[in-house]
Amino acid sequence: MAHFILVLALLLTASPSPAAELDAARLERLLADGVNAERSALGLPALAWDIRAQNAARGHSREMAALDYFSHSSPTPGRTTSAERVLKEGISAMGESENLAKQPIAGRTVEVLAREITRGFMKSSGHMGNIVLAEFTHMGVGVDVSRGWVFVTQTFLIRAIPDARLAPQFFSGDSLRVAVSGRAVAGRSLAVVWRERGALRHEDLKTSGGRFAHEFLLPRSLGEVEVFLAFKRPLASGQNEFAMTDRFLVDAARGTVLPPPY
Repeated sequence: MAHFILVLALLLTASPSPAAELDAARLERLLADGVNAERSALGLPALAWDIRAQNAARGHSREMAALDYFSHSSPTPGRTTSAERVLKEGISAMGESENLAKQPIAGRTVEVLAREITRGFMKSSGHMGNIVLAEFTHMGVGVDVSRGWVFVTQTFLIRAIPDARLAPQFFSGDSLRVAVSGRAVAGRSLAVVWRERGALRHEDLKTSGGRFAHEFLLPRSLGEVEVFLAFKRPLASGQNEFAMTDRFLVDAARGTVLPPPY
């Protein structure tokens, strides 16, 4: 698994005040909306909400508040890094990163807090880099309120190859021609992978202008076959290692793609 970790923290300082009634769940959603508004302004797709990423983020914010620290590094074994916290929630991700903020409430409404925290993130190149990274696909936000402060964790994920599409085209003799397309992932080699007669087959996906588009043939005799998009990594042995991402179930005999869940 590749990780995109920026060990950065944003601390907006002011004198704390006693904790007031604060809708933490609403602040989480407003902060997520702020991320997607910034992405939309740059023509980037919105990040999907991931409940397990939210659980990871909430757990870290809660622990920072309870143990009175502010850091990406947790003292709890198995949750030391953002990568470990994501894995602890059972998330299979190709990449992850994290933004942190600690902000005094000081009479602010959730709307004001959300604006100030988002503005602070966007003034920091590292935090902004997480918010506008094109490869991220999902996110979760966790907020905890303690002693007049809000602790914020934003967890960003690459859960799939962006804009991945697979579509049967037409039959060509005894094979089904299939088209696959999507957005490239910076620094990663991509492949389409399937199993044929007990052997793993793959074809490389060439990118141009930040995208890939490729056609390949599946023998009709395969019937229903799982097709994956994958990150490809050559090994010293001359073999290849594949980290499977998007999964499609293709009926090569009928020329259809079965909709999820499979």
